[in-house]
Amino acid sequence: MRFGEIDYLRGYAVILVVVLHFILSVHVDNSFARFLLSYTELGVGVDLFFVISGFVVSCSLSSLWDGVKDRKLQNVPLIFYRKRFLRLWPASAVWLVICFMLSFLLGGFNGYPYPQQTFAKLISGLFYLYNFKEASGLTPIGYFWSLSVEWQFYLAIPLLVLAIRDDSHRLISLIVLLFCSIYYKQGGDFWWLFRFTGIIVGIICYMIMFRFKVDIPKYGCLEKRYLRIMANVLCLIALVMAPKFSKDLAVGYFFSTMISGILVVLAATDRGYVSAFFLKKIILWIGVRSYSIYLSHIPVIYTSYWAILSLKADLPVAVIAAMDVILIAIFSELTYRFIELPSHKLSRSIKL
Repeated sequence: MRFGEIDYLRGYAVILVVVLHFILSVHVDNSFARFLLSYTELGVGVDLFFVISGFVVSCSLSSLWDGVKDRKLQNVPLIFYRKRFLRLWPASAVWLVICFMLSFLLGGFNGYPYPQQTFAKLISGLFYLYNFKEASGLTPIGYFWSLSVEWQFYLAIPLLVLAIRDDSHRLISLIVLLFCSIYYKQGGDFWWLFRFTGIIVGIICYMIMFRFKVDIPKYGCLEKRYLRIMANVLCLIALVMAPKFSKDLAVGYFFSTMISGILVVLAATDRGYVSAFFLKKIILWIGVRSYSIYLSHIPVIYTSYWAILSLKADLPVAVIAAMDVILIAIFSELTYRFIELPSHKLSRSIKL
């Protein structure tokens, strides 16, 4: 299944992450940047991604949810792993290698790791253990941690479905795991590199809609465009600001994740509740290519900033941002067309 409005949410999620990394990487210091860093947590874009992943992956395993008594379905986890690997690993591997190659040029610049450090992270990233390596030494190219967290949970989801055969028991297990992940901060001080709360919430959203078949009521007010836009704006504001109003950051992120869950459920109804803010084609383009944008944005931002400083060009932040947007769009489009699409085709050729 393809949920068009969920692609909108993917677009918003990757925009939040790119804006955050641009501010931190280019050291933007103006009133707007200070406001964003002081009153918002743009990193919740990753958690929105996680909720979407948990929901969509659960949908792709629908045959496993329904037929755990069929012996043939015991092979489903291995087929699922193959499909996800072929779909996601090639683009990730390419950009890991690019980050490694750039370390020979950028090593030491603005905190960018040297080749020896990057090679170690390259190996851990190829095997989806990047979050463990990143916890031993944070670097600007540490954004691959989130891909590792997703894969580690991808390994667990089919096994959970097979091991627990009653939907009620599955739901109870997920809720217990959800609260344990909030209060027992796995990873210690680097708990945020191991957070998987969003993925669990995404799976619960799937269960609510498709396993327990809870009918999501129609909201007449959201059918009016201006009210829908206002509701979407308020949800996105609450999403990024919730962590700042909690003494415990993990709890704050939990509230943001719950808001993400609400948005995903509304998007999955496909009733037009999630707005594209009159930018449908742009937001849809960003959402569909969000994975490629996520992979390419840090190398592009760092390389362009290095080039600007090397040439001693005194450019306004707005000009630098515009350049980066164009370059990210180009490289993400190339990645999408020549790596992602062939990977998707190969993945779809494997039938569950």
